[in-house]
Amino acid sequence: MLEHVRSGKCQITSQGSKFIQACQLYEAKQITLDQLLLVTEKLGFKNVLDAFHNVPGTSLQSNFFIKDVKGKSLGITLSDDLFKMNDGTQSKSMVEEIEGRWNLGETAWNEKNPNLEIKYDINN
Repeated sequence: MLEHVRSGKCQITSQGSKFIQACQLYEAKQITLDQLLLVTEKLGFKNVLDAFHNVPGTSLQSNFFIKDVKGKSLGITLSDDLFKMNDGTQSKSMVEEIEGRWNLGETAWNEKNPNLEIKYDINN
């Protein structure tokens, strides 16, 4: 996340984010790593995890993780679908694929063009 904040590109579609602001403050050496980790722990389960499996107009059929919230205890349970994907041919390029998609999202958000859409072919 810090690498992407460091790039200066937009990371969100909303007006602001306390988590992104904390990352920026850490990069500016205005807060410590421990302070950033506390903010991450407090805010990391909001927005991004909830939206991760969403694509325009629907949700993915397979979830790669399940967000576990039990009282004040937070956690993530990785699903069998993630492990199956990691066993397949996709695992060789997973990091590059994730980075490429993230960069595509950043570029679209920076354009601020209401006609710009990111589409995908569900069969590939």
